[in-house]
Amino acid sequence: MKTNYSFRRWTLQACFVASLILPALAQEVPPLENLKAPDRTWTLLERGTSAAADQRSPSRQGGRYPYTYSWCVFKKEVSGDLMAVVVDRYAGIARDLGTESHLQSIGDRFVAGYPILTPDRGRFLKPETGWSVLSLKLPVPEKLVVRMTDGSRREQEALEYIQLYEIPTEKPAKPGDPQWLMGVGYAYMQGELAVYVQHTSKQVISQEEVRAYTQGLLSRGKW
Repeated sequence: MKTNYSFRRWTLQACFVASLILPALAQEVPPLENLKAPDRTWTLLERGTSAAADQRSPSRQGGRYPYTYSWCVFKKEVSGDLMAVVVDRYAGIARDLGTESHLQSIGDRFVAGYPILTPDRGRFLKPETGWSVLSLKLPVPEKLVVRMTDGSRREQEALEYIQLYEIPTEKPAKPGDPQWLMGVGYAYMQGELAVYVQHTSKQVISQEEVRAYTQGLLSRGKW
């Protein structure tokens, strides 16, 4: 009986210790420090994490489901195109791909191609406010075929989407001035992590470039 009691006490202690340790081992949002540009025509514009950004907004910290995120933006100097990546996580919530809340987040993660959560986007985005979004193509499921670094292949379910951003202006547009920005992108899930990748341009663009970049990200495996 003494042995059984000792065993039960040890088990309870082990469970208590595990309850303290396991949350620390949960999936964390990657800082995207090693994220490479799509090719040599793109240069890094900005990257960051909520650890620094939330210092300006303490209300985002804590809560029942703490929210963390990171972002990275590349710019093509010749055209001004943007390629942006956002990874976010609500701790303890594994969101499902294509649910109403997930579809809403696709439209909320970028404004004119810039991650909306970046605290200093006003340095790059002119004007910073007044943008409106018209969704041309609702997100549709797609199986992305990915070649992994070990040579194997796997499929990743993702949502492909297209959006238009109306450029706000106080003056009538001149002939030839762009009135819209086009954003094409992919959104997918990896456990509690939601990943959004978007290519934005003043020109009409296809999915090819952002698809190739997304497949490259997926070939790395889990973050």
